[in-house]
Amino acid sequence: MPSAIRLASALFFASGAAALIFEALWFRRAGLAFGNSVWASALVLSSFMAGMAVGNALAARFGARLRSPLRAYGVLEVAIAIVGVALVALLPMLGSVLAPIFGPLLPSPWLLQPLRFATAFAVMVVPSVAMGATLPILIHALRERDSDFGHLLGRLYGWNTLGAMAGAASAELVWIQLGGIWGTAAVAAALNLAAAAGALVLQRHLRETADSVTPDTAAIDDSGSAPPLSASARRLLLAAAGSGALALAFEVIWFRVIIQYLPNSSAMFAWMLAVVLGGIAVGSLIASAAFRVWPDLDRAAPTIAALACALAIVSHSLVPWLWDPSITAMEALEFPPGALIIPLPLVLLFCAVLMLPVSIASGALFALIGKRLEAELHVAARATGMLALANSGGAAIGPLVAGFVLLPDLGVDASTIGLSAGYLVVAALVWQRDSWRWPAAAGAATAVAALLAFPHGLHERTLIRLVRAEYGQDEEIIALREGIVETAIVTRTEWQGEPISHRLVTDGYSMSATRLAARRYMRLFAYLPAAFHPEPRNAMLISFGVGNTADALTEFDSLESIDVVDISPEILALADVIQPDPSRNPLNDPRVRVHIEDGRYFLQTTPDHYDLITAEPPPPAFAG
Repeated sequence: MPSAIRLASALFFASGAAALIFEALWFRRAGLAFGNSVWASALVLSSFMAGMAVGNALAARFGARLRSPLRAYGVLEVAIAIVGVALVALLPMLGSVLAPIFGPLLPSPWLLQPLRFATAFAVMVVPSVAMGATLPILIHALRERDSDFGHLLGRLYGWNTLGAMAGAASAELVWIQLGGIWGTAAVAAALNLAAAAGALVLQRHLRETADSVTPDTAAIDDSGSAPPLSASARRLLLAAAGSGALALAFEVIWFRVIIQYLPNSSAMFAWMLAVVLGGIAVGSLIASAAFRVWPDLDRAAPTIAALACALAIVSHSLVPWLWDPSITAMEALEFPPGALIIPLPLVLLFCAVLMLPVSIASGALFALIGKRLEAELHVAARATGMLALANSGGAAIGPLVAGFVLLPDLGVDASTIGLSAGYLVVAALVWQRDSWRWPAAAGAATAVAALLAFPHGLHERTLIRLVRAEYGQDEEIIALREGIVETAIVTRTEWQGEPISHRLVTDGYSMSATRLAARRYMRLFAYLPAAFHPEPRNAMLISFGVGNTADALTEFDSLESIDVVDISPEILALADVIQPDPSRNPLNDPRVRVHIEDGRYFLQTTPDHYDLITAEPPPPAFAG
């Protein structure tokens, strides 16, 4: 392999690691400015992906005209480093600045959410646009060094994603632990600067081995305009967008599945993200290497897309089997269902079985579609930019659809079926006359067979088994809701045919209950602060739980208003299940006002003042 490609792979690895470390920091700090509600987090992510898409579009439009693409690449990496560190400092301060603007809009989410998106986009536009432009520009710089576009694209994308995997895992698990926020920001900036320095070294190397790099402008006319896209190119771009949307939508579904078995924490999310990114990197690198053996490997794109459908179904079906404690691996790792501390090998095993096969297929598909698109457009920088634009655009939409439409309306199993079938649509879009027919037919038949054999109700049955294994057979499950934030279950314990207590279980773990001991201490969250205030008029409750604390607050006649703030609409809706008598449901008290919002963010932005602020908090063991 030419030394230039090896050096480019190394610097792009560093760039990918820096990007994910910075993203982890920005999203952690963005919660202080925009809130940590599911809507706020999704909009911040979408605004970041929109910035990436703008960078892709700019590179597609102007990248092929750059006479010194590596110098431009170095400038982008330096800009990411400088602005990235500045954002780490700026985002927490932004919260107090935005509070007077966002506060009056809290009752009007149709105005608040677009404003959140626009503000987040404006704040993160420079680094996100710069990140989006790096791959097309680097491809343009090296296109003349590798005549096989599929190999070059797969290799650079793979090493960049491999770096992203390292950054995703190390940010939460290593750097923040060792150096805190600012030490981690310094590491990310150093990696960006190392990538910029590597670009200068690479530029010098290219000058020593050739007089210049031939501009990649074969398909751009004298006016600087690119020819219109063919129907085939438009289908390929639609396939790239669909592939990006499916991959990110599956991440949402996978995380919801995995936290039924393993603890929900930032460390768990870091490992899950690392496995997904690692799979995408491996798939892209495998495709890159395979192009050396089969230069027309892109003809297999429909086959890979169809196999992704089948792999998603099989992986989803295997996870409940893995949970069975009788399996040798579970016994060897001493895995107790419901444990808060899980051995790392078991975490990786669950993540690998559920996420790795489809992630590998997704990474390979990116390279194969890219090769087909470059054959249509003839300009490497334009093809890469438009491919990344479509993929990023889809990736921005996928999580929103999965989190706000599929999960609440269809649940985990039906969402998995729908997303898996989406890969068959991608297969149809990438189909061309020269595609490999028999492998594609076999892949499609396998996908259809997997869809027909899907074990419907698998997720719900397994979740019920988990709850019963952890909390006993004497608790009857009376409600199960798969919502935007979590999967919530309500159980009921009876004595002589009468209900005596209820339990709220979210994502497999008990969060609150109406048993005597639990009800007693949770009501103290209202009684104790009230004991220090003679006549509280206004109260705020963060986190509703099963309503123990809210019910205690309604006992105070002096209270004129009670604001209940919770991040989950599903948990609030379950109050009717726990208290079917409307007169005993605290949410029906005329003084109670309900707000679906992150509690800290609500306090920061509301113009109201309170005599009493309390909570019915989740167990402290789940912090983080």
